[in-house]
Amino acid sequence: MELSEPTKKLISQYELAQKQDTQKPDTETIHVDEVALKVAAFYEQIRTIVDWKEEHLMRRAAIIRKLKRRFFDLQMNNFSATGDMAESLVFELIRGAFFQTIK
Repeated sequence: MELSEPTKKLISQYELAQKQDTQKPDTETIHVDEVALKVAAFYEQIRTIVDWKEEHLMRRAAIIRKLKRRFFDLQMNNFSATGDMAESLVFELIRGAFFQTIK
């Protein structure tokens, strides 16, 4: 199988960069304790999950709160749910910055 010219060029540039990296003996390297590295990586993964869940829960709570208010209004006023109720709910959530708008 023959490689294309751009692929060959990319490979040669990569090999040149690898040679230059190995020829720099004056470059200091930072050594990190393996246990500390694994603990820090684990902590960052947990922190990312917690941040996502917090954002997700805030959005979910807002949706539930707005739905309860709308259904309560429907019951108190004996109105029927209309088709544009979902659309107005989505617009209200976007205005409240719970969802990002697409530009």
